[in-house]
Amino acid sequence: MPEVLRQNGFVVSIFFELGVKHHLPHCHIKWGDDETVVALPTMRELVGTSLPKAGRKLLAQNVRFLVAKWEELERQQEGTAGKKTKAGKQKASRTKKGKRGRR
Repeated sequence: MPEVLRQNGFVVSIFFELGVKHHLPHCHIKWGDDETVVALPTMRELVGTSLPKAGRKLLAQNVRFLVAKWEELERQQEGTAGKKTKAGKQKASRTKKGKRGRR
């Protein structure tokens, strides 16, 4: 999970998985042994330990940066997924041709 921000004992990361689109912009914030997932830009806590005031303040001060980073990672992910899909289609076409030739 790419770490995008670290300050005052808080680590903020944005997770993305190649080929899978996240529908709700969010970030993961960890401190000590605790973690929570926070929606962007609303700052609504989605799951995890209740976020301390200092963590909420850190996210609020950097919300524009975090939203921009989310969008950047989503664009990268979509570009990679598009390439994988195209390659997969090309491979399937070759396989079908190969099967026809054997019949």
